[in-house]
Order: sequence, then structure tokens, then C-alpha cells
Amino acid sequence: MTAAYVIGPALMGGLVKDAGQAWIKIHLHGCLGVITVPRSLALTEETLLPRHEVQFFFSYLEVDDVPRDYDLTELKLLRDVTPRARGRRPHRGQ
Repeated sequence: MTAAYVIGPALMGGLVKDAGQAWIKIHLHGCLGVITVPRSLALTEETLLPRHEVQFFFSYLEVDDVPRDYDLTELKLLRDVTPRARGRRPHRGQ
């Protein structure tokens, strides 16, 4: 019997760099990049403003080879996130 590959969420930290009416831009600690999330995902009573420290659970990010534009319209309209568990893809050349 093979064990299923389970992706465990990791507690991440970051610094709010910008905040719009419907979104928050977070610079991740450890030079891991920047993510922009809908404000509706912030589970806090506080109003998040630039320079606020935040923590969140992060489990999986899929990187596409297809070039994308930087249109955030769909992200800004997003209300719910449905977590999905996925298996690991082998690296190229394996």
C-alpha cells in the first residue's frame, strides 16, 4: 500500500506593502516574493495597512510555464478559496 502525499500547510510571515479596498499586497519574509490576496481572506477585525506584520498558512502554489499578464481582476473578485491537495510533479530531467 502506498501512502498518499499530503501537503502540510506552513506558517508564513510577511509585511503588508500595499493595501487597496479589495486586496492586500504582502512581501513574504525570507526573500520569497510577493503575493496579492483578496482582502476578504484576511481573518482579522483590524484594518490591515502598509507596514503591518501578518502571518498566514500557506500550503501550495502551482507555477505555470505559460506566460501570464498581470491582470488582478479575477483575484480582486475572489471571495472563497477552495484548498486542493495535489501530488508532487517530478522536476524536468527526472
